[in-house]
Amino acid sequence: LSSPHYPSYQLDRYFSDLEELQKKQKSQVITKEEQRKLKKLSSVLPFVRKLLDARRRAIEEEKDTESIDKKIAALLKRVGYE
Repeated sequence: LSSPHYPSYQLDRYFSDLEELQKKQKSQVITKEEQRKLKKLSSVLPFVRKLLDARRRAIEEEKDTESIDKKIAALLKRVGYE
């Protein structure tokens, strides 16, 4: 089920960057700038997860996901993923 409003590219980039920064932090090779970005990305993670769960439930219930997709896109845009 594809949606023209679902920000798949932005989500892929977001999770890829988050994972990379978490690995750098674990190995203690993270710069101050990267630490700031990690903090910013981590701060919205609970909201991204909540919206993705809501989207999954909407799909299971065969409901429209456009409003959820737009909320996800807006949230990712606030942290630099347009």
